[in-house]
Amino acid sequence: MADNLRSATPPPAVPVLSVDTLALTLPAGFERRAARIGRLTAEALAASPPTARSAGIAQLRLTPQVVQAHWSDRRIAVQLAQAIRQRIDGGL
Repeated sequence: MADNLRSATPPPAVPVLSVDTLALTLPAGFERRAARIGRLTAEALAASPPTARSAGIAQLRLTPQVVQAHWSDRRIAVQLAQAIRQRIDGGL
């Protein structure tokens, strides 16, 4: 009977990444690609493992990221998501 009882202690909370606004400044010539890159960046962040810590961050700025016009939108988005996660997990 004791096997059916659930522990009274809740599992530890997993930090969650929540982004209210994502603003990207991309090089000239990326205007038609910007919305898709933003969407793919959000998807890459959502698919990444939970953040290493909990924090409220009003604004986060990245160092300029090098991107090439011939790169796919997904490649650019993954790079941006990785840079964002490194800043968050690295302690800003």
